[in-house]
Amino acid sequence: MAAQGHRSVRFIRSAHRPADRRRTCPTQRSKNKPLAAIAPLLRTVKGQGLLERRPGWYTLGIIANLLALAAVVTGTALLGDSWWVLLLAPLLAVLSARTAFFGHDAGHQQITGDRHRSRVIQLVHANLLLGMSAYWWNDKHNRHYAHPNHTEKDPDVAADILVFTQRQARGRAGPLTDWFLGGLNYQIEHHLFPSMPRPHLRLVQPLVRAHCRSLGISYTEAGLVDSYRQALRHLHVVGESLRSGEPAAVAGR
Repeated sequence: MAAQGHRSVRFIRSAHRPADRRRTCPTQRSKNKPLAAIAPLLRTVKGQGLLERRPGWYTLGIIANLLALAAVVTGTALLGDSWWVLLLAPLLAVLSARTAFFGHDAGHQQITGDRHRSRVIQLVHANLLLGMSAYWWNDKHNRHYAHPNHTEKDPDVAADILVFTQRQARGRAGPLTDWFLGGLNYQIEHHLFPSMPRPHLRLVQPLVRAHCRSLGISYTEAGLVDSYRQALRHLHVVGESLRSGEPAAVAGR
C-alpha cells in the first residue's frame, strides 16, 4: 500500500536485495553472515517487547472502525436520494482506507500470530468490506517485499497509470499522520519488522535511526507536506514527455 509520508527508499532497497529475500540490513560485510548487521538492533527490539502483538489495541480499533462504517451506511440510507449524502463521502473514504490498513496488518500477522485468525480478519476487511481480493493483494505484496521499489520487479511501482522511478524521501508528521496513513509512513521500520504491531513502529523508529547512524547509513525523512510536494514535482517531470512530445529526463533512472 503506497502512501505519502514515507521515508527514503534508499535504505529499504539495500535491505532487500532481489537475489536474497531475507529481510536484512544493508552494508553486509560478510556473505556468510547476512544478518550480522541487523542482529544488535533485533536483540534490542526483542528486549523491549516491540515484536509482541497488541490484540487489545487492534480490537478497539477494528470495533471503532466498524461502528463508524455502520454509521455512515445508516446515514446514507436515511438521507436517501439527496445531495447531502455527498457530505459523507470524505468520511467514507477515510474509513475505507482505515479498513484497508487493518486488512494489511492482518496479512502481515501484525494483529495475531494465528494464521487462521489473521486470514479471517483479512478476508472480512479486504474481500467483504472493500471488495478487494486478499489473495491478489498477498501475491502482489509478497513480490513487493521480494524486490521493494525495483521498477521492473516490484508491482507497487510498476509503470501503469502512475510511474515511480525517482528516489523520494518520505517521512511522518506526527500522530495525526500516523492515523491517516495507518503506520505505512514508517516504511523502513515496517520492512525490517513486517509482523511488528502498528503502534510499535513509532517506538522502534529512534532505534532504527540510531542503528543506521552507527553503520554510516543515511536515514532521510521529510514532512508530510514536503513529501506530497516532491511526489507532485516528480509526476510533473515524468509527464513532460506527454506535454512536449520529447522523452523526459527522470532522476534515478
